[in-house]
Amino acid sequence: MTVPALMQNHQRKTYVTQLHKVYNEMQQAFLQEITDKNALNLKEAGLTSDEAVVNFMKKHFKVIQDCEDKFEPCFADDYSSMDGSKRGALTNGTRNPYSSCYAIASGASVCLGFISEENEEQLSGALYVDINGQKGPNIGGRDMFSMRYYNDGSIDVYKVTPECRVNSASCDGGSGAGPKEIRESRYSETCVKLNNGDDCIGKLINDNWEMNY
Repeated sequence: MTVPALMQNHQRKTYVTQLHKVYNEMQQAFLQEITDKNALNLKEAGLTSDEAVVNFMKKHFKVIQDCEDKFEPCFADDYSSMDGSKRGALTNGTRNPYSSCYAIASGASVCLGFISEENEEQLSGALYVDINGQKGPNIGGRDMFSMRYYNDGSIDVYKVTPECRVNSASCDGGSGAGPKEIRESRYSETCVKLNNGDDCIGKLINDNWEMNY
């Protein structure tokens, strides 16, 4: 391999390592919250409001900066997608009504939305992660990722619910697509096109946490 290729491969491994760390820490925090509240799931544990999200983050993480309901200044001013465009929902200075945003001690920035009572079918919340905060390259799918966490504390892509992972027949309204197929579809339909790295995590999960894209 050439030196540039080796450097690129090393950088991608670094991105994945940092993301996997935040992913594991978030899942552990969700499960700990369920245990601490002697609850069956996150909804029962009360993670259903902005106030609950604030308390959750400050309880389980060392928060360096609380950006409240704004992406800035926890996140970068601008993001691009892997196809070179800047399409997506991550815009500096724009209020994000679904999440509270923080810079945490690991160097990552996180926006977390609460479990929505309006979405009984999915029972999920939004999770945005920039693994290195404002630092570059600020590209969706490289250092910027968005995903969903579910009522059982698991983290995955849109439509890969806990029920879907247990029984593929329940996935996507019985479309016949299982979790792996949905993750691949979300990768090609959204991940490469959006500047927030929406559902890129599914490709990483499918590929055993190797950034093969």
